[in-house]
Amino acid sequence: MEILVVASKVKKLVKEKGDMATSAAVYEELTRHIEKICLGGIEKAKQDGRKTLMDRDIECNCPATTEEEILVVASKAKKYIKEQGDINTSGAVVGVLSACVKEVCLKGIEHAKADGRKTLMDRDITVPCQTCC
Repeated sequence: MEILVVASKVKKLVKEKGDMATSAAVYEELTRHIEKICLGGIEKAKQDGRKTLMDRDIECNCPATTEEEILVVASKAKKYIKEQGDINTSGAVVGVLSACVKEVCLKGIEHAKADGRKTLMDRDITVPCQTCC
């Protein structure tokens, strides 16, 4: 599995927002989450008869991220979308995916803290954000 998140930025986010460490398995779980969202977006774009995945195709209402908060490797996400759907990707998609990753991490931090842990683990990432999952 090719990891689609910027591990160092996710690790920094988790440290800043939750004051906790990050298990290496978190990045794979976040990648699975991104892939699931992308597949849904690809389907929607194709149903609309388009050859480009756009931010409106991604079912996520998380607040948009700024350039500093991009948590997804754009080139890898675009490659994944091309391979899975044979469609192009709008530049705005990466910001939407990053917003979702951030939201899922924040929910995961809450879950880990509720369990009394100081490490975010892959099992915490399965806690869906309320806006896209």
